[in-house]
Amino acid sequence: MSKKNPHTIMGQTVQGTANQGYSLEIKHYDSTVINAYKPDAQAMLSELEEDIDRLRRVINARSHKLGKKLSENAS
Repeated sequence: MSKKNPHTIMGQTVQGTANQGYSLEIKHYDSTVINAYKPDAQAMLSELEEDIDRLRRVINARSHKLGKKLSENAS
């Protein structure tokens, strides 16, 4: 496992080392039913949209930086 290629389980990044042990963040959402755990799909969707927006910003920043490097090297 490395920083560039971390292990993932169900989309969550596994953190830790073999010597110290591994950890995984488990997310719990408010249940829409009293007698059972039925997570609120709207809350999950909102969180996913925030993650997608953040990743789009990262992609845009990195592509801008790469484009700038390429234009400097072409000059």
